[in-house]
Amino acid sequence: MSKELSRILLLASRYLFLVILGLNLWLFYYLLTPITVIPSFYLIKLFTQTSLSGITITIGLASIKLVSACIAGSAFYLLLILNLTCRIKLLVRVKSIIFSFILLLIINIIRIVIFSLLFVSSFSLFNSLHLLVWYGFSAIIVVGVWLLTIKVFKINQVPVYSDLKFLIKLIKK
Repeated sequence: MSKELSRILLLASRYLFLVILGLNLWLFYYLLTPITVIPSFYLIKLFTQTSLSGITITIGLASIKLVSACIAGSAFYLLLILNLTCRIKLLVRVKSIIFSFILLLIINIIRIVIFSLLFVSSFSLFNSLHLLVWYGFSAIIVVGVWLLTIKVFKINQVPVYSDLKFLIKLIKK
C-alpha cells in the first residue's frame, strides 16, 4: 500500500469515527456523568452538609440537578473533533486527548462546585453569572483548553485545514 493511500485511509477513518461518535453522543454523557457528579459532590461536601441521589446534589433545602448541559459532553466531543481533525502521531494524539479531557473535566467540576455554592448562598447575581458562563464562556474554555493542548504537545496542524490542504495537493498531482 502506498504512503498516500495509507494516509487517505487513516484520514477517512478519523472522520468516520467522529461521525459515528457524533451520532452516539450519549456515550459521552454515559461516561462523563459519574466522573463529573461524584467528585463535584465530594468537593461540595467539604464546604457544607450535602447528599447525593443519582444526579441530584442536595444542599440544605436546595436541590441541584446536574443535567446534560452541566456534564458538558458536547464540549468534550468538540475537543475530540479538534484533536482528530489534525494529523498527529498516535502517541501524541492519545496523550493530548487524555490531557485535554482531564483538564476540561477539572475545570467543569470546579465550575459546578463554585456555582452550587453560589446558588445555595443566595448570591443575587447567580442567574446572570450562570447564563454568562454557560453561553459566553463555555466555548472560550474549550478553545483555551485546545490552545493549551497545542502548546504543550507542540501540535502544528490546523484542524480540518491541514487535511484539506493534503487532499487538494493530492488531487492536483
